[in-house]
Order: sequence, then C-alpha cells, then structure tokens
Amino acid sequence: MKRVGRPAEIDPETGETMAKSLVNVTIPTKLAEFLKRNNVNRSKLFTKVVTQMYNEELCPKCYTTDVSNLPMGIRCNGFCSRIDTHWVKFHKCDRCNAPFAPKYNNPIYIDDETTIGEKCCHATD
Repeated sequence: MKRVGRPAEIDPETGETMAKSLVNVTIPTKLAEFLKRNNVNRSKLFTKVVTQMYNEELCPKCYTTDVSNLPMGIRCNGFCSRIDTHWVKFHKCDRCNAPFAPKYNNPIYIDDETTIGEKCCHATD
C-alpha cells in the first residue's frame, strides 16, 4: 500500500521520528497577507523562532537575538535590559548545581573546565 502525506521528519538529536503538534496562532490580517504575498511558510517561520528561543538564542521577553552567553548565564542585550539587566537563564555551579545570581553567587573559575559559585559549599574540595 502506498503511503499518503508528507514523509516523517527525523529528530537530529535522537534519530527518532518527530512527533508534531498543531498550533493555531492568531495574527492581524495585514500580517497574514504580508506573509502570503512574500511566500513565507508560516510553519517554518514559527518553528524557526521557537527553536531559537528553545536554544536560548532569542530573548523570550523582547524577542531580540542580541543575547550573550556569559559565565553568569545568558543575558539579553536588547530593549528589556535597558533599565535593569534581564537574564534569560542563569548557569549553575559545576560542583553543587546551585544557580549563579548577581550580587549573591557569582561564578569563579577553577580551571578551563570548572566554574563554581563564590557561595559554593564544595569550594574547598
């Protein structure tokens, strides 16, 4: 029997068939018309943007791609950080897994592969 429909996509991380979900998004008509006029595939566009957010390449607060991966964590350099720094995610201590936090638990380098927090209970190990 011949298969009907699109071929299944394979997840590059696991090598398994990707499960998919339908997501309805409501946008203004003029934007929908713009996408149609410019032959933009809405599914690919949405998937690309969500993938960037998932990979921490896009700030979920102001949607900029101007983010920096620093020892403390991933910081937004865009509009939402104008007044106070917005951290997308804090990294964690390599020894005790406690999250780093500005003015409380700053990262300290031990060597090229190890970074611990200044408040780490395993700092002398």
